[in-house]
Amino acid sequence: MFRIGRMLRRPDFTQGVLALLDGEPLDEWSLRDRLARFGYAWGRTRDNPHLVLQALSPFVALLSAARDPDSDEGHPCPLLHISGCGR
Repeated sequence: MFRIGRMLRRPDFTQGVLALLDGEPLDEWSLRDRLARFGYAWGRTRDNPHLVLQALSPFVALLSAARDPDSDEGHPCPLLHISGCGR
């Protein structure tokens, strides 16, 4: 999974997603607004805002399964840490 993490870090889109998530908890509306501010046109959808989350979810899941290549192999960290809200 370290190899996948290294490969995923390269594209500008991945860098953008990691930057916009920035370790800060976001609800679906905040995420949609932040996507629009980052210049992602599909973040501005008004018809079905949940569509944005449905489109982004598999990619975010992949980022959370990939390991950060800068982390220790003995204690690997995810490329993107996802935490539930506990509801």
